[in-house]
This record gives sequence, structure tokens and C-alpha cells, in this order.
Amino acid sequence: MKIDVKVDVAEILDSYEITNGNLSVAKKGTKSVEAIGSPKNHTDKDIADDDDEFPEGKELTELHKRKERNPKVVHKKKKKVLQESGKLKCEVCGFDFVKIYGKLGYGFAECHHTVPVFELIEGHKTKLSDLAIVCANCHRMLHKARPLISIGNLRAVVKKNADK
Repeated sequence: MKIDVKVDVAEILDSYEITNGNLSVAKKGTKSVEAIGSPKNHTDKDIADDDDEFPEGKELTELHKRKERNPKVVHKKKKKVLQESGKLKCEVCGFDFVKIYGKLGYGFAECHHTVPVFELIEGHKTKLSDLAIVCANCHRMLHKARPLISIGNLRAVVKKNADK
């Protein structure tokens, strides 16, 4: 089924804040959401009860422009690492999916692109050496840090805090 939708992209974009070339989450004039981990003094009213209810499931239409990643390079990286070591182990924290999840964890891990997507120009050639095998937690931390943090630097953070 084909659906033709006509939208005035300029009108949509005009109603949102654009900072550093990125569309903000909040519409103009609204407050942005503060991260839970921020150093804010939470009051009792900020803490939800287990029985509190929150509406979810609303269907939204989004317009995105993104740079394409090639899934073949991720598949080849995982295959190469499995052939060489027999497992996909996080290069940051050492988490081994098979050790924890058994057969269910075989071949499972995420691949982190060490060259940020925003630096890519059309036609960029990614090498297997540009990828790192990581667990989901470490992958999120790699993308959370600003400025971006390297695999080695995050590994040092994990080691430092694991020794406490």
C-alpha cells in the first residue's frame, strides 16, 4: 500500500529549536526534559509510586535525516571475532554473553563505530578495525560522553571504578 503525504517541512522545522544543527526534543517555548542522572535535588513529589500510571503508546510521525551505516561491516566484524576467539566479549568491560547467557548469548553483542557518524562524508569506507565489540551498557556510555570517549578511555574508567 502506498500513502502519499504532503507536509510543509519548513513549517514543521520552524516550530522547533535547532541547536548545533540538531533538532531539539522540545518545541519552542517549552522546557526541555532534565536527565535523571543530573545533579538535581529531587523532592518527594519528584519520586513516582509503583502504582502511578503514565500514558504511553501514542502514535507519532517523525521526520529524520540520518547517515547510512552498512550492516554488512558489522556482520563481518562479528564473524571475524567469532572465528578468531570463539566469542564476542566486550572490549571495554570484558562482558562475555555466552558465559552469562549460555547458547542464547552466542554471537550477540553490539558493534561500536569508532569513527563517529557525524564525521562521515558520503562514500566513506569503514574498515573492520574501525569497529569495536561492546556490550549494550558500554555502548551507551560511549555515546553518552561528551566529548566522545574512546574505547581505551572508557576501559580505564571501568577498571578504575571496578577496583573500588
